[in-house]
Amino acid sequence: MKSLLRKHRSDIALVIGNGINRYRRAHQTNSWHDLLVKLAAKHLPADLRSVPRGIALTEFYDVLELQSTKPTTGTTLQQEFCDLLASWRYYDHHQRIVEWA
Repeated sequence: MKSLLRKHRSDIALVIGNGINRYRRAHQTNSWHDLLVKLAAKHLPADLRSVPRGIALTEFYDVLELQSTKPTTGTTLQQEFCDLLASWRYYDHHQRIVEWA
């Protein structure tokens, strides 16, 4: 493994999924599900204000994006998303991965 890493060091990418936000306390503040549900409450009809079982969070975001083409406020869905994301925190395990990388 070390040999491969040395040989291909300029071609390496570290890909981290959402699992990092489900580790320890991070799930209490960094929840993609909760973020999307907040957006859904504002942009979707009442019967679609939660992520249906079997639907990926990315697919649910796509539904939100399609529905939000009719702005109800002066901000875009992307701006609302970023505003909600701004309250997320990083934790020790996030910092350890950054330092390691």
